[in-house]
Amino acid sequence: VVGRNLRFLMPQTRREETDEVEPFLRRLYWLIKDFIPLASFVLLVGKPGTYKSWLALDLARAVARGEDFAQLKGSAAREVLYIDRENGSNLISHRREVLGISDTPKLRYWGRWVSLPFPGIGSKELLEYAEEAQPLIVFDSLVRFHKGNENDNTEMARVMDGFVALARKGATVVVLHHAGKESEKNFRGASEIEAAPDIACRVDRIADRTIRIRQFKNRIAEERSFTLTWTQFGFESAGHQEGAA
Repeated sequence: VVGRNLRFLMPQTRREETDEVEPFLRRLYWLIKDFIPLASFVLLVGKPGTYKSWLALDLARAVARGEDFAQLKGSAAREVLYIDRENGSNLISHRREVLGISDTPKLRYWGRWVSLPFPGIGSKELLEYAEEAQPLIVFDSLVRFHKGNENDNTEMARVMDGFVALARKGATVVVLHHAGKESEKNFRGASEIEAAPDIACRVDRIADRTIRIRQFKNRIAEERSFTLTWTQFGFESAGHQEGAA
């Protein structure tokens, strides 16, 4: 049974049974300060070659180790599940080696080469894991997790509802998505893709090894933007931020 197989993802301890308050009723907590709120749904959009997957993997490393991310304050280490249907095992092994995360116990990687079938975004098994572990779950990338028409709002609403359900269970959900061909459009596909997330970010490569992350939607706090530079140790702040202090 798939549900039983997913037990290997579960942490050893459950959250407090008395904690019955929904995440959206609690005061705002950050997984990564000013960037990723706890128990939220975040969309990262960018064209090929903008370091989206590197960014997400470096973020996963910081969260799994309880470290700061690019000089943005982190939080206590927690479970991370990176579900990747975009990249092959050789490429990911190389990236994990570069980032020094080949041996990070709290980071689990579910690549397309894994024999265990992925149960689905809104599956009972994944929702149970979200509630038990309160993890960061990264989906790379959106187009690989559905068979619907990306330009159809009704079809995409059903897809996005699965990510929202995981966040409501307490997971922090980060979904990678491709940018639209039109220069004035932040993302590819139906408007529901922007409507569902709590935060939507556009990732652009503005120089060699330098990216700009611009929040074009934020229903939780003021929109911000960050400039990051890729180094041999991962992403670091380029010293330029815009938005709320």
